[in-house]
Amino acid sequence: MTELELLRELGDGTPLAELADLADARTRLMREISAERAAVTAPRARPSARIRRPRRSRLVAAATVSLAAAAAVVFGMLQSGASHVRSMASDPVGQLPVLARPTAVQVLHRAAFVALASATITPRGDQFVYTRTTQSPGHTIQSWLSVDGTRASRVGPHSMPGCVNGRMSMRLLREDGGKLRYDGPIFTRRCTPQRAYFPDMPTRAAGMLPYLERTQGVRPDDLNDIAKTVGELLDSDYLLPAQQAALYGFLAQTPGITVRRDVTDVAGRPGVGVAWSSGGGQAMLIFDSRTYTYLGMSTRGVGGQRSGTALLTTAIVAAVGQVSGPSATPAPTDGA
Repeated sequence: MTELELLRELGDGTPLAELADLADARTRLMREISAERAAVTAPRARPSARIRRPRRSRLVAAATVSLAAAAAVVFGMLQSGASHVRSMASDPVGQLPVLARPTAVQVLHRAAFVALASATITPRGDQFVYTRTTQSPGHTIQSWLSVDGTRASRVGPHSMPGCVNGRMSMRLLREDGGKLRYDGPIFTRRCTPQRAYFPDMPTRAAGMLPYLERTQGVRPDDLNDIAKTVGELLDSDYLLPAQQAALYGFLAQTPGITVRRDVTDVAGRPGVGVAWSSGGGQAMLIFDSRTYTYLGMSTRGVGGQRSGTALLTTAIVAAVGQVSGPSATPAPTDGA
């Protein structure tokens, strides 16, 4: 999903801004159009002296009035200079009209917009995806998963061997004094690397369902299976910003989702939920109600019992045991 596609979808579900709010953006747009016309009628300069305009500026100059007002505001701010681009990256939601009671689709569209505004870091195969999560009922778990699945990973205190050349080497379990230990003889078995980063995952919503069917085994007619798979990917693996946006855009097109306002994740952080029903219970992906960043997944059973995961930190690190790296992204209200 590209920024322009997402902005079009945002416009469909976003209230129009007042004319006064659009005045500055319109002035800048008209100034750019006038400059383009002047450049066409002016004498041709030497090719070496021409300044090639950024592609985003050309998109703004060619925009039509059919684009929603929210999109015009965002493009106008991007057009106005580097300071506005930095502002957009630091507070993308602050550049959009306020929604007092967003729908589930609007929540997902804004989550996609926020994801696209974050930095893209491509991990190397020899690195690890570090996550720190709170699992109900209140247990904090750290994990280090191999980016390409060939290195030994760790989840909590448990190590998992990597898959090298289609073979996994590990020790047999032994019982000693009623306790099981991995200190038996070493054996090998066939395996497929379990990656924690998916370079082949689509960056457009349209290609996401076939991909999830093929790689994650989701059932295309089972919303619970699809949505929970999305939550599990977000909780434990590393997804590029464009891949996250495509996942959110795909869910926004999936029938059966509803919004749950004023909810909390299992770590107690307030947010807004994108929910679906399953077997008499309900599950939801929870987003920060101000920034629309992903917080975690929560489920409620028929009897009211609740479980879930709250994502506190994600980072790309060089080794098991390391807890920070160039892509560390602590959650907005994570005080640790």
